[in-house]
Amino acid sequence: YPSDAVISINGRIKGKGEAVVSYPFGSKIDVVVERKGYESTRFNVNILEPESTRKEVRLKALAVFGKYQLGSSPFVGELTAMGNRIVAADRSGFLHSITLEGTGKWTFNSSNRNNETSSPVSAGDKVLLAGTKRFVAVSAASGSVVFQKDLGSGDSLPFGNKPLYAGKSIVYPEQTGLRFLNSDNFSETGFLPLPELLMTTPSIQGDIIYAVDFVGTLYAVSLSSQSILWSSQTPLKQPAGLSLTLSKGKGFIGDTKGNVIAVNLEDGKVLWSVKMSKRVTSNIAVSENMIYVWSDGAVHILSIIDGSETVESFSGAVTAPLVTESRIYFGNNQNKLLVYNIEALELVYEYQLDSAITTTPLMIGKFIVLGLDSGEITIINEESFSL
Repeated sequence: YPSDAVISINGRIKGKGEAVVSYPFGSKIDVVVERKGYESTRFNVNILEPESTRKEVRLKALAVFGKYQLGSSPFVGELTAMGNRIVAADRSGFLHSITLEGTGKWTFNSSNRNNETSSPVSAGDKVLLAGTKRFVAVSAASGSVVFQKDLGSGDSLPFGNKPLYAGKSIVYPEQTGLRFLNSDNFSETGFLPLPELLMTTPSIQGDIIYAVDFVGTLYAVSLSSQSILWSSQTPLKQPAGLSLTLSKGKGFIGDTKGNVIAVNLEDGKVLWSVKMSKRVTSNIAVSENMIYVWSDGAVHILSIIDGSETVESFSGAVTAPLVTESRIYFGNNQNKLLVYNIEALELVYEYQLDSAITTTPLMIGKFIVLGLDSGEITIINEESFSL
């Protein structure tokens, strides 16, 4: 183990995962088993019996599967996974990509300088990035340009709000409404004006797009007809950059004033509303019974039923949390990745990084991917912690 570990005997590769070899009675062979991200092992085998001998080897996983220095500027916002490929945006406006194994590296300058909030969007075989200066689409495999457009005061996205990929369509959130584009050639297929400024990222479930404007009006929009199905006024004030998190018929979102709400996705009715002490700085993560809100340097844990905060928050958080079925992951102000059990809220493990974590942790299979302020991507292998 692992099944693709390279097996070498007497200096020659004999197989991956398994090797069947024959040597004369009395031979002594030197065996090396190795795999990137694991401790290699070396041992000798003396062929003392004429019968066949079977040897099973299990390599120990290293905590760090890979470290890739992709640039010199801090990574921002959220990383994007496209299969085993990682895509990240940095503060200088560059897009960077590499695979988990460290292959297929590319870099693209989007011209969105001083990028504090814009993150890449996965769009089929393309990657999208929109910021203050330019909207670009590049090939996920090579980083070559597919489409680019200079942005102005009405269609720039300075708050971290992002285009929405919806299969054959891309929904672009301009300040005055939603613009619909063909996802193959980026030709315009429609525009839906909205009465107030739009500074949030649209969400989608089935054919319905959800978007919240600057005065807190929630819109449900049909993707197929590009028309408003209903609208509902919420207590939100100046929501910017974030999107409605959708889960089991409910939506959750916060705003720059610290308001957090839950709404019914059928009609937009506000189910509950609570107020944090400071602005909500990321999209809300959801588990079976709780929601997780990053605000004022802490991860707050609220009841999904009524928004009550009945457990102590995790202080010192410098990233939004990644929440899975069993664990909560976030970076803290001591350059550590912290991992907690989602039920008991007990620390499962922690890992010290070389520099500050500046992106929301991303999970790809058994790997946790982190963007650092040094311009490095670090990949943690959870197997190494014997969970």
